[in-house]
Amino acid sequence: MFDDVQLAAVKSAAEIGGLQVIGYMSNTQAALLSTQNQADDVLIIDISTTGLVLTLNDNQVIEPILGGDELDTQLQIHCIAEMKRRTGVDISRRPGPVRLLRRECEKAKKALIMTTGDASFELKKLHEGESYAKQLDVDFWFGLVKKRLEGVKKRVMDFIEE
Repeated sequence: MFDDVQLAAVKSAAEIGGLQVIGYMSNTQAALLSTQNQADDVLIIDISTTGLVLTLNDNQVIEPILGGDELDTQLQIHCIAEMKRRTGVDISRRPGPVRLLRRECEKAKKALIMTTGDASFELKKLHEGESYAKQLDVDFWFGLVKKRLEGVKKRVMDFIEE
């Protein structure tokens, strides 16, 4: 979903191109509209920032198992465990360091999504004098997403059978 600035940019670009924007719709709505006259069942899988949206014809369910927030959480859990393994320091119950780490995980995720390169961050003296640095590459990111997709596959199959 675009924020207000991005929506304004889309509207401006459309107007420059001689088009009139009368409204916006989500990918799921657009996909449903494009398949409205088909006789077959249509399953639409939309992975959004908040979760997985499954739509079979007009029935829809939203699962928070693969959204951007969930992936931020998975990356954060990975980093906390890695820091504990490396240094013996567990920050999982320390709100300040967890919040700083979460912010860096979100930034790294956005960098990986926007590029095909690497992302990295370093938090100096994150807790008890210990610093934490993480280098992320696309292969690591796809591995994390793949683990989550296993849960998605099961949910999709359950949804189809309902």
